[in-house]
Amino acid sequence: NGVIRSYPLVTWFEKLISGEPGVFSPETLAQHWQFTNTVEGHPTLFAIVISAGYWISDGWLPAPVSYRFGPMVFFAVAAGAVFYRMAREYSMTVAIGTMVAICGIPRLFAHVHFASHDSPLISCWMLAWASFGSARMHWRGVFSFGFVLGMALR
Repeated sequence: NGVIRSYPLVTWFEKLISGEPGVFSPETLAQHWQFTNTVEGHPTLFAIVISAGYWISDGWLPAPVSYRFGPMVFFAVAAGAVFYRMAREYSMTVAIGTMVAICGIPRLFAHVHFASHDSPLISCWMLAWASFGSARMHWRGVFSFGFVLGMALR
């Protein structure tokens, strides 16, 4: 399952943060970053979101919930970005209505709580849409739009 596949990323980031030498060696990267070429081809971003949630919440949330923490936070950030764009371009009422509509989509709210592929993908598309407004207004916004669109396509 995704939780077991994601765990090597947790240990790699712990090695990176602790300053352990050789974290960028081909052997260490092959051991810890098994995605896209050796394990079923799942995108690495999804595993990073799940692993980050586990790593951040490991001490205070039980194991099933700690793996779901990353996708939930990522979705909350994406929803906040959509809310911000709607409030800025239209009104607070439209932004609140948008959030009610998004959270009312059948099964969407449930799926963003799972440690699966659906939540990070939905979140990336929402971030891409939210950042498109700044990309239309200024050339510097193109970089943030390109980054989050790349995350969605990865």
